[in-house]
Parts: sequence; C-alpha cells; structure tokens
Amino acid sequence: MKGNEMDIDPSDSAKRQLQFRSCYVYFDDKGVVLTPVGPLDPKKPNWSWRRPILPYLRLSGDPSAQELGLAVQRALTCEPVAPSTTTGPGSVEAALKAVGYHGLTLLERSSRSLTVEDHVDRVEVRGFSNEPDASTKMETCSFDPEKIGQTLLSLLPSCPKPDPLVPPRPGKSYSLPRPSPRMDGGVPQTFGYKRSWIVVDSTDAEAVALALGLKELREQTWDLDPYDLDGVFVSPSVLGWTFILGHDAGWSGNPGPDTEISQLLCDLSRRFGEAQFFTNHRVVSLAGWARAVEGQIVRAYVNADDVRWDEGGLTDEERELGFENFVRLDTKVEELGELDIPDESDVMTLAGRWSINPEELDAYESEGPGFLGDLN
Repeated sequence: MKGNEMDIDPSDSAKRQLQFRSCYVYFDDKGVVLTPVGPLDPKKPNWSWRRPILPYLRLSGDPSAQELGLAVQRALTCEPVAPSTTTGPGSVEAALKAVGYHGLTLLERSSRSLTVEDHVDRVEVRGFSNEPDASTKMETCSFDPEKIGQTLLSLLPSCPKPDPLVPPRPGKSYSLPRPSPRMDGGVPQTFGYKRSWIVVDSTDAEAVALALGLKELREQTWDLDPYDLDGVFVSPSVLGWTFILGHDAGWSGNPGPDTEISQLLCDLSRRFGEAQFFTNHRVVSLAGWARAVEGQIVRAYVNADDVRWDEGGLTDEERELGFENFVRLDTKVEELGELDIPDESDVMTLAGRWSINPEELDAYESEGPGFLGDLN
C-alpha cells in the first residue's frame, strides 16, 4: 500500500465505539478499490444516506486475505473526508482518477462489490447490488484482518456481476463539425430521482441558454450540485446533448398538452432539431416523458395517479421496454387490473434509450462551457 498508508491504528477501539463504520470494497480486473462510506458530516451521522467519501485506496494485483483485511481496517477507522470541491484536488473526481476511473459509475459497473460494516462487537460483510430486489449473502466475523479478508474472498464468488452500461444515443449534433470547446466542461454530475429535466440536441450551451431567454448568464462547468442550483443550469454538452435543470424554470410544475413545457419543447426542437423532457417524483407517483422533433410533439406520456398526458404513438424504445403494458388515456375501467403504471426507474431507463440516463452521466466526457442564468 505504498503511497496509501494512513496514520491510523486499526485497533483503536475508542474511535470504533463512536458509531459503526462502513466501507465499500470493489473487486475489478486490476485489483481492489476501497472507500469509506458515511455521512459527509460525521457530527450529524445519517446512516440512511450513506455514500462513498474520501479517501479512496487501490490495492493492485491479487492481495492476500491479510493485506485485504488490513486495508479494510484502515478504511473503517480513518477519518472520513468530505470532498473540498466537485472537481480538482481533494474531490471525488481526483480520488477516482488516482485509482484509475473517470467516474464512480464506471467503477461500480466494472466491479463486483461488497460492503463491510464494523458494529464493534462484530464485523458484517455482505455482497452489494444496486438492484433493489437482489438477494445477497451476509457473513459475520471478528475485527481480525485475516478473518475480514477471508470473509470477503469467500463471499466474492456469490456477488452479482453488475449490469453493463446501456449504450446511450448520441445527439445528431455530436457528429457535426464544431470548434474546439473554450473550456473543459468537467466530469458530469449524476442526478435523476425526484427531478424534472430537459435535454436538447446541441453542443452549444450558450445558444440553448439564449433560446430559453435566460438573463445574467455566467459560465459554469459541471462542478455543482444538480439538486441545489442557483438559477437555471444549461450544462456543458455530453455526447451532443445539453441538459437543462432548475427548480425555478417554471415548466416543471404541470406537464401536459397545451402547457408551457409542451410549447417549450416544440420551440427548442424547431431551433435545435430535437428536445426531450423527463420528470419523476415517487412521493406523488409522478412519472413522465415527452419528445419533440422539428417543432412537433411526437410522443408524450405523463402519469401521476392518472394519465395526464398521452400523445403520439409508442416509440420503438418504449415497446422494447414493455411500456405498452402501461395504462393509457383511453384505458377502460375493466382493463385497469391488467395494466401497470410507470415509476421512476422506467423514466431513467427510457432516458438512456432516447438520449442518456442521467444516473450514468459521469461515465462520459463533457464539452464546455455550460451556463447558469435566471429566467426573470
């Protein structure tokens, strides 16, 4: 572990008594990557919102059980560090690059992973899967490094292989000649759940921002929190798609035919060729999507306890995903028991077929700049 040693005594029980600690262990084809998992503020732990934090540690090759267990002990007892920025030194991006990955999505999709939790009186090791209903095995052991390593290695064969990335659909603008970007757009930030967003087939974020009528434009990379925006964000493009995000954008409140979002999609697609809209919020059972090409809505569907918008025929992608089984606007009462309603995961999956799944954005490069602006 040259260059990665941490000045921590793994047997320090005082730290272990504070609260149980946790870490992720990723096995890829180059070795093992470990990272602590926890709240960003250790003084206000919220273990229902655990996430990988700094530091990341790479063990190359095929480590022994003892080496693996010692590395896990260090990850469990180190002081977690909140990223100083989204990009640059001290960021998750920099930590991932140091262990050989462009983004967390690529690490997760390239590895079998396990979680290790230190409950002081025992250590729990279990296989990890992003699938909500996946069955994984769990074993317990002592805090002894050899035991931890042996337990990890014994459970590894039962860990599910992650699903590969679904190839996104690049925008037509991605293949068009264009000048070199003035700045690096940064590693795209993932988002998606409880959000609404528009994606436009353009590599020119400034042109998109001006088409929206945004004021007070200022250049902005992906170095921000998509869930906490100061204005409307028009992103650096990713594979020819420019994303529009912002709670105060006005169009996210009531999607439907003859509404602001319908008109906006038509206007944007008339200017740029294609524009798409996605929305979801599990609390109100909201799930929806819309697609406009050359100034016309070619497909739209929004369901929030009932069908609010159902326009155009199902696309090939919807049929491939089995969306013909969703309740439609013309569904008869006697047919309801035979049909399904969409959820947030369906929105993400379709976004990955029509353009890009925003949960997987960090797997791809971006071209800057993007822009922040205000509507009023």
